[in-house]
Amino acid sequence: MVGAAVDEGFQGYRVAAEVDWAASRPDAGTSWAGYELGAGLLAASLPFTALCVYDPRRWCPTDLAVLESVHSHRIRRVVGDVDTGFQVHAGPDGSLRLSGEVDMAFAGRLGEILTAALRYSAPPVLDGSDLTFAGRPAGDSPGRSGGRPGRANRGHSRRFGHVPAALATSGLRPDVPRYRGELTMTTSIHLSHEALFYGDDDELVAGVLPFVRAGLAQDQAVAAAVTMDNMTLLRGALGGDAAAVSFIDRDEWYQRPATTIAGWQRILAEANKRGHREVRLIGEVGFGTVDRHPTWTRYESALNSVFADAPASILCPYDTRALPAAVLADARRTHPVVSDPNRRDSDAYVAADRLLREVRESVPTAVGEPVLVMPVGASASPARRAVLGLLTGHDWADQHRLDDLRLVVSEIVCNSILHGGGHRELRVWISDQVVVCEVSDDGPGLPDPLIGYRPPVRTLTGGRGLWLARQLCDALSVETADGQTRVRFAVRLNSAGRP
Repeated sequence: MVGAAVDEGFQGYRVAAEVDWAASRPDAGTSWAGYELGAGLLAASLPFTALCVYDPRRWCPTDLAVLESVHSHRIRRVVGDVDTGFQVHAGPDGSLRLSGEVDMAFAGRLGEILTAALRYSAPPVLDGSDLTFAGRPAGDSPGRSGGRPGRANRGHSRRFGHVPAALATSGLRPDVPRYRGELTMTTSIHLSHEALFYGDDDELVAGVLPFVRAGLAQDQAVAAAVTMDNMTLLRGALGGDAAAVSFIDRDEWYQRPATTIAGWQRILAEANKRGHREVRLIGEVGFGTVDRHPTWTRYESALNSVFADAPASILCPYDTRALPAAVLADARRTHPVVSDPNRRDSDAYVAADRLLREVRESVPTAVGEPVLVMPVGASASPARRAVLGLLTGHDWADQHRLDDLRLVVSEIVCNSILHGGGHRELRVWISDQVVVCEVSDDGPGLPDPLIGYRPPVRTLTGGRGLWLARQLCDALSVETADGQTRVRFAVRLNSAGRP
């Protein structure tokens, strides 16, 4: 168009463009910013002026801030208090200049923007002399909008004396002819956790496909735990790309929050071994019966802390036709970003340490009077023997679950002995195929609501009991009230002759 205008005798070409369709894309803030920067490189030597219009009602504030950073002039600042801290623009000679300070929350995005931009044109000069990188302690990230921790960050910095080496670490082409300055490239490890609300098959496909294909284009591992119907739908929509996605049956994946978290960790570790720097996960949570809704709401919230430092993007589809209003409302509290279908920061987001205190775990139901009430002394052995003795006359067929129950009783009683105080007591109820146990003491309760969700550090000897118990129990709750802490857990046993 520019060439045609010049041929017709015009001195230049001006265009105004508003791009709303890209606002809902999961990678809008980086892929579109890369395009804008690449267009600037191509047009740098042309008599061309572009006015790019962005509606702040449709764009996520963080994405707007990133897009603003690749435009050399701004007519109106609309991104509030979100600031990338850096500026990238093409010079009149086609050079690419980077200036300002980049913190770890945006370092990864900067690399993605440059990667996308250099697909269009490699600049004759990459000037990073005015660019610096600043670290930020874990847990002290400004997050997305208004200080909310939409993307928790912990950066890993590397200093390079030559720009080509730095480019290689970011996946950029290390073939820039000339460069100026020393560039410190910082890669960031961060979590993106987003809820996708969909009301029909088309909305699900429209939300998931760009997320998957953007990951595959960046050589990221992709795994999806969805319903069998949605698995069939997405396989068909992805076509040949479906072979690169690991699909998981949602109903088998979402049994217990702790086992699901452990499963995601395995996927992350295996992807890392295969050479993938980042992973994209699609998790359609199976909320189950009403009494299980708080359990899985707490799980969704815990992910924000457990995987805060993981190189992962998690997209959680929510079927608005099937899920209750309370579950949909809680999804806005547990996900920093929501798409319905416009992608934006969630105004209702609540940090995990607060939400886990507000949303109480469902207490396993105990029917009738307890069949065992006994004090807990200085050892877990008497309690373990007493519980197993109760079950000898019930002909339980599943020895594995009996072993699980014995281990959980030992761990919970030991925790009470080590961390509780005052009077300690064990109660047991047996109903049909379910054994319910409760250990109470006069201790202060859990100092951190994420204990049991966050995997224990291998170098520490403690912290494993509740984590292990949450993986083995069908239900578990911890309550502290009136100076007493109660841990109640349920284990379902399959008796002889039962399925």
